[in-house]
Amino acid sequence: MTNYDDWRKEALSDPEVLKEYYAQKPEFDLVRELYRARLEANMSQAELAEKSGVTQADISRIEKGKRNPSLEVLARLLYPLGKMIYIGDIKYK
Repeated sequence: MTNYDDWRKEALSDPEVLKEYYAQKPEFDLVRELYRARLEANMSQAELAEKSGVTQADISRIEKGKRNPSLEVLARLLYPLGKMIYIGDIKYK
């Protein structure tokens, strides 16, 4: 049995896997940051749902990578956590 790092290294040595990995990386990075911000705020998914208006089920799906949130939904989730999305000179809050 290999560990995750070994498995990841082997998987990413395949050019097709590597291409798909980098295609999805920005989305995964945003979701990971949302998850980290929620934990840093010591907020449960239910609490974030109440403050953002996004259902707890949708938050769970987003954090598990089973739902692709729109920019609007991400902004609604990040605002109660004191975070914003910056793209160039544009701020989404």
